[in-house]
Amino acid sequence: MSGRTTRAATGLTDTAHIVLARCTQGFYPVGSVLARAADLAAELHVPEVAVNSALSSMVRAVVLERTPTHRYRVAGQQLWRVHLPRPSLSARIAAEQIKREILDGWHPTGRELPSLAAISSVMRMSADDVKRALRDLAAEGLIALPRPERPALVLYEAPEDSAPCTPRRASPAPGAHLEEPSCPERGR
Repeated sequence: MSGRTTRAATGLTDTAHIVLARCTQGFYPVGSVLARAADLAAELHVPEVAVNSALSSMVRAVVLERTPTHRYRVAGQQLWRVHLPRPSLSARIAAEQIKREILDGWHPTGRELPSLAAISSVMRMSADDVKRALRDLAAEGLIALPRPERPALVLYEAPEDSAPCTPRRASPAPGAHLEEPSCPERGR
């Protein structure tokens, strides 16, 4: 780095966090031009105004730069003024458990996850750690965070040949799942 210091990106909106995470992870590679705001809003399942706000904050942080055609390009990381802090161990555990439950079919595509408060209670973790986990899963594209204070929406579509409702029991609280799966073919 060229002596420039960065600060941890705290206080970002959910959408700004997701954009920064996707830039950091290379989903939006350095030098790439992002889709138009309306297309990003559809991709992230958020209102266009949330995307515009996130893009503006990423320009101020020099993560994105405006092009002559009024689009957004990912700037070189050496210019960035912010970085995502490493998630806590609890946030990583929460993300892994929620991800596992989504992949195992406990949370079907198009359904909302339980509320942030409910997930925090079941997992016995702070709301901040669960919120970070949800933001990271949204950056991966497994869920959407459509509006603040609304539950996350599952986007992941399980392959047709997958066996739903057969969860692996490797969670921080054995047997504690966010909700019971819906398995009509099994009478549950």
